[in-house]
Amino acid sequence: MTPLPRHRFPQPSTPATDPAQLLLAICAGPLLAEAVIAVTGLSGVGALVVRLIGLAISLTLTIRLVVHPLVAAAAAARLERDSVENELRSERADEEFRRRFDLALADAETESDALRIGLRAVAEIEPESEVAVLLALPDEPRIGWHIELRDGQLMPATPVVDAPSCRALQSGGTVTAASSHSLDACAHAGGDDIECCTTCMSLRLGERSLGVVCLTGAPGENPTPRSLTRIESVVERIGLTVNEIRKRRGPSRTGRPDPLTGLPGTSVMHHHMRDLMRSLVPFCTVVVDIDGVAEFEDDQRTATALRLLATTLSDTLRPLDVVCRLDGAGFGVVLGHCNGDQALSALDRVRESLVLAESAEGVDPFSFSAGVVESHRATSLDELVDLAIGACMTARTAGGNRAIMADTRRSTQR
Repeated sequence: MTPLPRHRFPQPSTPATDPAQLLLAICAGPLLAEAVIAVTGLSGVGALVVRLIGLAISLTLTIRLVVHPLVAAAAAARLERDSVENELRSERADEEFRRRFDLALADAETESDALRIGLRAVAEIEPESEVAVLLALPDEPRIGWHIELRDGQLMPATPVVDAPSCRALQSGGTVTAASSHSLDACAHAGGDDIECCTTCMSLRLGERSLGVVCLTGAPGENPTPRSLTRIESVVERIGLTVNEIRKRRGPSRTGRPDPLTGLPGTSVMHHHMRDLMRSLVPFCTVVVDIDGVAEFEDDQRTATALRLLATTLSDTLRPLDVVCRLDGAGFGVVLGHCNGDQALSALDRVRESLVLAESAEGVDPFSFSAGVVESHRATSLDELVDLAIGACMTARTAGGNRAIMADTRRSTQR
């Protein structure tokens, strides 16, 4: 821990006064009064009045030449002392904040933990601002999902309509706008009927951008330069911590990746589900299976379809979502901070992206079925996976090319 700097408090000092000026201040009035009396020949009451005026002149000069400089010097020293004390208090508060933040991050076991702790730290620095993390679309400077911090907890991720651009994603730095109605404001800020200020900071994992941490507040109320520096430090630490968590769980948990798709296996899926459960984060488990794969004419078409669906799932879903290869023609997906309706919407986007990818790659069209189950619908990881597999089988039996919820059998079809 870096020690706090030592400050020397200024002491008020008597400013140097010219002796001639001091002598003039004391003697000028009486000498002038005696000269006037001598010239005019005043005596009695008149002479007394002139002498009193002379004393008043001396007093005024003394106050101006001696007292005022002393008072000004004392006030300046007091202001400087208050400034140093305020600086010390700020440094101690920053040190205490860093200590608590470091301790909290050290206990983060999952990426969701790190994000929640980081956003809570940002909210502590700027309590009047609304704080959220905006996740980027894969390899695009556009916003795909919005995760809000509310009452210290991360809310479920919600899709952002039209995937607007963000200048912080494009620049990889920090971008502020005093008003969401200004020409330089990000496209995702505010709306036609809502005006706010925005501060967006790129959240990076090494060379890759995960998204941005976004603060919104009253128009013109952007964080001060000091607060902005502190928040940027927090956001940088979030990225580093998430990166460390991914490295820790990587080689020890992934096992050998699938040689065909490059995706990890079921162990990663189970580990991620367990991490989310420990963090009390709501999530959805999805099992995806290619329709009619047994009727494909050769193994090459099967391999092509598997690779294309694996790529489409990875590119369309959020960066924090986990996609794994299951046995046969199946894939497992874990969607954190997500409810059933949002999972069905995400699978709709995957289906749309798959159609476009098939056309672009010149691949024979195929479809997939999916089963979705919300994390609170079961008491164990195995039960969640079994429910998702059962729902996926129901979707195939119903004709395929659809996603079905394991609990209510609600479906979405294209």
